[in-house]
Amino acid sequence: MSDAVTSERVVGKHNVDGRDVYIMRLTWRDSFGLSFDVYDAKTDECFTEESSFDEYPTDEQIRSVLHPCDLRVECKFCRNSVPAQTAHRHDGNWVGDECCWDDRLRMTE
Repeated sequence: MSDAVTSERVVGKHNVDGRDVYIMRLTWRDSFGLSFDVYDAKTDECFTEESSFDEYPTDEQIRSVLHPCDLRVECKFCRNSVPAQTAHRHDGNWVGDECCWDDRLRMTE
C-alpha cells in the first residue's frame, strides 16, 4: 500500500488558549478515510506530525497537542531561548518578542 498524500486542504481555523491554529485535511492514495493535522498559523509548524487525528479535532483535542509542543527557539540577536509562539521570523531566523523585537524590526514585517 502506498502512503502518498493525494490532496491537502485547510478546512478550519481556531484560536485555542490564545494560539491561532489551522486544520489541514489529508487524503491518502490507496487508503480509506482521512487524516487531520493541526498547524500553528504563525509558524506553519505541524503539531500532529507523529500522529494525525482520524476525525476533525475538537478544541480539547487541539489543546492536548498544543501544550506539549510549547517549543523554544533561539533569538538571533541575543541568543536567548524564547517561546516560539511569540517569536517573530526575520531573515530566516527568530527574534524574541520580549528581548529584541522593536519598532525598527516591526516595520520590516
